[in-house]
Amino acid sequence: MSQSHKWETLNLPSSEPVPDVSGPFTIRAEPNTDLWRSTPERDVSNGPAIITKTTSAAFERAQVTLSYDNFVTTYDQGGLYFSWPTEKSKPSWIKVGVEFEQGEPQLSSVGTHHYSDWALTPIVTSGPKSVTIEAVKQSNAIWFYAIFANGKRQPLRELKWAFLDDRSGDAELWVGAGAAKPTPEQDPTQVLEVKFENLVVETTS
Repeated sequence: MSQSHKWETLNLPSSEPVPDVSGPFTIRAEPNTDLWRSTPERDVSNGPAIITKTTSAAFERAQVTLSYDNFVTTYDQGGLYFSWPTEKSKPSWIKVGVEFEQGEPQLSSVGTHHYSDWALTPIVTSGPKSVTIEAVKQSNAIWFYAIFANGKRQPLRELKWAFLDDRSGDAELWVGAGAAKPTPEQDPTQVLEVKFENLVVETTS
């Protein structure tokens, strides 16, 4: 099992250094950033992320802890990020974490295979406004869990298609942490800073 990886930035200024993910780090998301594909015309993929590149066959598990105390605008979001880049078609991707919706932070998952589908789960804990999101590969599927400060491990979602078809075997897989702020702000300098820690990606090599 390997946890030593090369990390890269995605949709961040080239002048911005890659953060040291061995400790706490922050991803800054500007207004009008998102990862979402609801129609052929509505295909947005400019949300910033910190990723490492592996393969579907090698991937085993990932997790990250994020704080959401500053999520106050609709669709403010952050969490784990998965993407299968391909030249033949539009990439499939998954994002699971926390998103501000209906006036409060919610556990959120979006799976995009052709188009995006979105699911929300209420956050019922009254503890610190932070949560660990865990992803575990199970055969051709992937399971996501939310782990709270009290130790509760809550199943969130299973995606059966994750490692099938052109996402199987040696298919390239990007894994990491991402953030987005889809809602435009009157002040374009108003950014969402998502604080992360304990980013782990476990692979077989």
